[in-house]
Amino acid sequence: MGNRELARTLGTWFAETWDWSLFFTLTVADHQSGPRAGLPRGVAASERLLLRWATGSIEARGGYWFAAMENHRYRPTPHFHGLAGGFYEEPSRVAMWREWRELTWEGIDEMGREIAARARVEPIGDLMRSAIYVAKYVNKGLGKIYTGGELARRKRENSGLVGAWHVAPTLPRGPSGAGKRRSCRSRCDGET
Repeated sequence: MGNRELARTLGTWFAETWDWSLFFTLTVADHQSGPRAGLPRGVAASERLLLRWATGSIEARGGYWFAAMENHRYRPTPHFHGLAGGFYEEPSRVAMWREWRELTWEGIDEMGREIAARARVEPIGDLMRSAIYVAKYVNKGLGKIYTGGELARRKRENSGLVGAWHVAPTLPRGPSGAGKRRSCRSRCDGET
């Protein structure tokens, strides 16, 4: 099965197994200030930012989520795409955006511009397309999947699983261990 088919299968499973309401993209900025100014922020540091934001912005509002990392060919600082749902009440997307901004805030540069990473949080228009889009990044790059908010326990009743997955796979809490090959461990962990 090729990457496209795997993304479709995984995305379809996510779309049909949980109720999702938000799509998010979180960028992670390279270090802009301090002793590491100009250096990339590595995978481990980026994962910590994702988990802190998801815990405070999604799980604190009763939600669950899954995300995948998109890494760049020429830039070691990754960004994340994900889906969230199951909130007690629909959260303010602006508040969630601000929480990411506050988490990644580095100050104001010499030109007077604010230095913080960007976030996009929006309602889902086409659920299947959004889920497949996020799932394709599990098959690319490091192949990592991130989950939280007791995702495994909060499946829909009669979720109608598709394909060969009649039993849901066990999902990790936080980042999975996929992609941490020994040969790239120091580069992936942001070490020099």
